[in-house]
Parts: sequence; structure tokens; C-alpha cells
Amino acid sequence: MKRKLFMALGLLAFVATPVLAAGLWPDFPIVGGASYCASTSTGVSGQVCTVTVPAGPAALTGSETVPADTNLAQGQPPQTVKVPVTSLASGAYANVSPLTGTSVVIPNNVSNYLITPAGTIAALTVTMPSAPTDGQVVRISSSQTVTALTLNGASGQTISNAPTAITISTTATYGYEFIYKASSKIWYRLN
Repeated sequence: MKRKLFMALGLLAFVATPVLAAGLWPDFPIVGGASYCASTSTGVSGQVCTVTVPAGPAALTGSETVPADTNLAQGQPPQTVKVPVTSLASGAYANVSPLTGTSVVIPNNVSNYLITPAGTIAALTVTMPSAPTDGQVVRISSSQTVTALTLNGASGQTISNAPTAITISTTATYGYEFIYKASSKIWYRLN
């Protein structure tokens, strides 16, 4: 009888474990959030916080990773991976205020590159990140017109359908968006 009970408990533990692996991430600090109580106990004076989670960082830096399940068939490894935040929809941003005739490089782990010069720029050269991840999206936008834009890939990279200017408009979107395909080392223009 004891043997059957232990076998049943073992089977129950085996079946219940995958349910927890699909995203139970308690007691982590929250980006931009304050500290919070993760566990309490009842003491002489009532409920007392026994585990305090510290406040999270003020903002994302662009180098974070997010755990994700791959759901590959038949338990094929890896079942869980870390995804760079730059591969997700948003991500970190960088802001530059270049002068005309200068060259700037988009830093690694940056998805949104904001160009905010004092006025119109006659010529600007922008180089894409040197170590992008497969599927990384980079958006480039300017608050002022860039008359002659040269957009370069980093060493070994190419740009498909590279734009030659950024024209500010009050009736249409301005700026560009690219996605990186690591196998071909090409930045493909999305818009």
C-alpha cells in the first residue's frame, strides 16, 4: 500500500512540474516599480511582512533578457531560452543631437534611435549596430529634416532599400524601421 501511495505522489509531482515552468516568476523586482511585500506571516501584532522584494530599476537599459518557452515538439531542447529585449516590440532607445556632416553609430541593444538636432541637417551618416540579434528591429527617427542621409551597415552588414533622406511632415509618418536577418547579415527595411 505504501509503495502505491509513493508512486502516485511521484506521478503527481512529475505531472505538476511542467505547469510551473511556463511562466511562474514570483518575487522579482518590477521595472519602474516600488518595493513590495512578497510574503507575510501572522505575528503577535497581526500580519507582518517577512519577505520584501526590492524596488526595480527605473528603466530598461536594452541589455535585459526575458525567459521564454520554445514549445519545441516532443520536448526537444532547448525548451526554455532567454530572449534579448531588443528582439521584442519595443526596447531601449538612444538620443543624439548631431551636427551636420557628422557620423553616428547606433549602439548595440538599442531599438529606437532618436535624432534631435537643433535644426535641419544637410548631411548625416548613420551606422547600424555592430552586434545585432537575429530579428532585431531598429527604428530611426528625426525631429528635423536630414537632407542627405547615408545609412550604413556595420562591418559585413548591408542595408536593403536604404533611405537617402528624412523629411519631416505634419501629414505623414517620418523615420524608418528595419529588421535584421542574421543568416544573410542584411537589414531589411520595413517602412
